[in-house]
Amino acid sequence: MDQIDIGIYVTTAKSFRKNMRTEFDRNWDGSLNFEKVVRYLPQFKSAIQVPIYVLIIDRGLQR
Repeated sequence: MDQIDIGIYVTTAKSFRKNMRTEFDRNWDGSLNFEKVVRYLPQFKSAIQVPIYVLIIDRGLQR
């Protein structure tokens, strides 16, 4: 049986979302931002049995 050794969660920062919304009119509502992931992930410590590596997309495109 296959086993999972690590989980990877890719998310965006609040600042990135704000930049995408103001500069490109893109809406990111409905998904968790990095700040929320950091706050909520410890609450699932007993349910998640593998390490979780959180990757953050922090900056929008520079012009």
